[in-house]
Amino acid sequence: MSNVLDRAIGDEDLKATTPALKVLVIKDSEDDALLLIGQLRRAGYEVEGTCVADTDRLVAALHDGLWDIVLTDHDMRGFDSIEALRIVKAFDPDLPVIIVSGAIGEVYAVEAMRAGARDYVVKGDAARLIPAMERELEAARERRATKRMEMSVQHLADHDSLTGLLSRRAFERRIEHAFDTAREDGATHVLCHIDLDHFDAVNEAGGLQVGDVLLQSVSAQLRASLAERDAIARLGSDEFGLLLEHCTRDDGLAVARKLCCAIDGLRFDWQGESYRLSISVGAVVIDAASGSVAGILRSARLALGTAQREGGNRVRLATETDDSVVHRRQQMAWVARLNRALDDGRLELWGQPIIAVAGPGQPGAQGVEAQGVEAQGVEAQGVEAQRIEVLVRLRDEDGTVVAPGVFFPGAARYKLMSRIDRWVVEAALSWLEARPHGDTRLNINLSGQSLGDREFSRYLLDRLADEDSRAAPICFEVTETAAVANLTGARDIMQVLREKGYEFALDDFGSGFSSFTYLKALPVDYLKIDGSFVRDMDRSAVDTAMVRSINDIGHVLGMRTIAEFIESAPVLEQLRTLGIDYGQGYYICEPRPLDVVVE
Repeated sequence: MSNVLDRAIGDEDLKATTPALKVLVIKDSEDDALLLIGQLRRAGYEVEGTCVADTDRLVAALHDGLWDIVLTDHDMRGFDSIEALRIVKAFDPDLPVIIVSGAIGEVYAVEAMRAGARDYVVKGDAARLIPAMERELEAARERRATKRMEMSVQHLADHDSLTGLLSRRAFERRIEHAFDTAREDGATHVLCHIDLDHFDAVNEAGGLQVGDVLLQSVSAQLRASLAERDAIARLGSDEFGLLLEHCTRDDGLAVARKLCCAIDGLRFDWQGESYRLSISVGAVVIDAASGSVAGILRSARLALGTAQREGGNRVRLATETDDSVVHRRQQMAWVARLNRALDDGRLELWGQPIIAVAGPGQPGAQGVEAQGVEAQGVEAQGVEAQRIEVLVRLRDEDGTVVAPGVFFPGAARYKLMSRIDRWVVEAALSWLEARPHGDTRLNINLSGQSLGDREFSRYLLDRLADEDSRAAPICFEVTETAAVANLTGARDIMQVLREKGYEFALDDFGSGFSSFTYLKALPVDYLKIDGSFVRDMDRSAVDTAMVRSINDIGHVLGMRTIAEFIESAPVLEQLRTLGIDYGQGYYICEPRPLDVVVE
């Protein structure tokens, strides 16, 4: 049928008054196709096109030609206009389609328009067909012009204007994608940081124009030496980045050495002067243990510096002995061990007492409590419910007790803190439920990661919704930096839980933002003074002044104060003199299993 249509289109008896129009006609009747083409020719169009009558030929025609418009019948043998629209729109959403058919009914017409038809014209109605077609052709031209402009703008944003290579931001997006595949799929990639040796000397001798021409020449050579899938970018004046995706370390180093050889063979001549070119390359492997994009770029740059210090024109790999790489791999190993411990139930609740230290008649004076705890010379001056900060320890597979300072960094980096916090909350509530007549208040730490995790917040609110705060006496501790970084979320959850009777303490105050402005915005009951100021108070007038000012402001705002890291009798005495309400530290009691602390 397409031959019949081609012959009709090629009839030289009619003179076209407009440029050739490429039309794809979908009809299963040769006579209908010829009548439709006749209408277009009588309207003054020169037409080039093809007629197809089934889905296979439609798909082939879409791939073989560039069409201006598609005209389709509705009801054909084997398929209809809805199926034709689905095929056309999957191929090119901007290609206009007009249904030219007998009456199809309002329901089908609406369905067709929803499927992407631009208009519906009754067969033989040339008065409606030609204006509809011209309108859609103009709209299609505008859409394509807009898309070309958008693509041009995006290309300029994603590419360096001088060399045509990727821009730094576009390159970092490629690296981020590589990180995702490394962590999720176990893929391995190689990142190279490349620098042009002695570029400054060329720039100074020949000027910026020479430098630009040189950079264009080197960029072209680098691009020509790489596979199409490899991503190469200009990162700085004479610095380039290369990402070899799904590439082993050895293959990546081989590519880097190939580039060194390719550039080393170049000579750059300018106005009678000849310049010898070479590059230095720092390489790093991206795998599941890799850190941030910034960290990887930094490692590659350090390796590049080593190559340059060794004389240039060589490749150096960021090795396993680099401190940052070793540290990340250690964290990664602890993440696996921590997940196993959580699955096996090998986390344990430990605790450290918080005692009242203010002297008689001072704000918050409650007496020093030492119930069940060796207070090392601190005399009991009164009785109130024991306060214990809940700590967590990991019982390793060999029975060793591991402190959180060992596994928390990896847990924070790899987003496991919310899972740990959830375990601690559940374990603490279970512990309290087993002691219905106890007189112990527990301080439970919430990480910044949990404060910023909406799922954890929902869990915590749901978990405590039916709890009686008198039966579950809990004070939640959040660090100053975490609270300020998640100010809105922290304030919201604090307000809801405080209304239920739970308390909040702002931990490590003074170590982060140290802004009293934030104190007015956060509904907290206790202010924990960072131990870095407390530990050496007896030897530092500055530390004493800081503790005094924090304590005074806290009391003015209606908060009670807690001093951390009390490690000597003189410090404890100073805190009592200043009117600090509570304290904790190794001088009072070292961390122990929670049941032992209570007993």
